[in-house]
Amino acid sequence: MTEEVNKRKIPSYVKIFIGLVLGVIVGLILNKMGGEDIPFIAKKVIPFMQFLGDFFIKAIKMVLVPLVFLVF
Repeated sequence: MTEEVNKRKIPSYVKIFIGLVLGVIVGLILNKMGGEDIPFIAKKVIPFMQFLGDFFIKAIKMVLVPLVFLVF
């Protein structure tokens, strides 16, 4: 006997809000730990976050620039 489990799909706006709240919490925790004064944060965490941010922006540009040129 197979029973289907009803999976509730989380809306996109809820996922975005959760990500926003988690980002603020992580930022506050890193700031309370000492921010850039802590060598681990200055040498490991900040460059990693910078890499993720740069990657995200470059990925958006990689998709949007050709899309804009193809539409117009």
